[in-house]
Amino acid sequence: MTGTVVPGKAEETQLRTSLRQAAWSHGTAAVAASAQQNGGRPITHWQQFGMKTNLGISDRAIRLFIGLTILGLGIALNSPWGMIGVIPMITAGIGFCPLYCPLKINTTENPNGH
Repeated sequence: MTGTVVPGKAEETQLRTSLRQAAWSHGTAAVAASAQQNGGRPITHWQQFGMKTNLGISDRAIRLFIGLTILGLGIALNSPWGMIGVIPMITAGIGFCPLYCPLKINTTENPNGH
C-alpha cells in the first residue's frame, strides 16, 4: 500500500489550505477594522472582553519581580504557597489587574488604557 494515493486526499489538503488562508485574511481584516475604530491601534484580545490595560511599565515590572520572588521562595522552601506568585506574574504579563477596576486605578501613561 506504499505510494498509494487515497482518493480525495488532494482535495482535502487543498480545502484545508484554502480554509487556513480564508481564516488568515479574515483575521487580518478584523485587526485592520479594529485598528480603524481604535485610533490606529488594533484592539487586543483582552480588550474585546472589556479588559483595557490598566498597569503601567513600572507597575508591571514590580509585579513581575514580586511574583518571581514569591515563586522562588515557594520553590526554595518546598511550599505550595509559592504558586501565589503566578498571579502577579500573569497580571504583569497581560497588563491588566481586575482589582484596579472597582478602585478606578490606572497606572498607565495613557489614561484611556490603550
